Amino acid sequence: MKRVTVNVDDEIGAEAEAIAEEQGVSVSQFYAEAVEAAIREHKRQQALQRIEDEVIGAGASVSREEFDEAQRNLRTDDS
Repeated sequence: MKRVTVNVDDEIGAEAEAIAEEQGVSVSQFYAEAVEAAIREHKRQQALQRIEDEVIGAGASVSREEFDEAQRNLRTDDS
């Protein structure tokens, strides 16, 4: 496991500590899970961009509005 040091504003740190306590996890675990979630979301956005590039670039008969709605639905399905 890699050890990292993170500096955050006092207010953010206090909120993180409070949420970690609410969830019954250590602050370290809370931050680790937050980083994991951010990485997953980043990869998801990259995948969506690749799909968009392929669909729109291929001249698909899907309107931009329909495509955007499908993306929103994908995002909310995982929430």
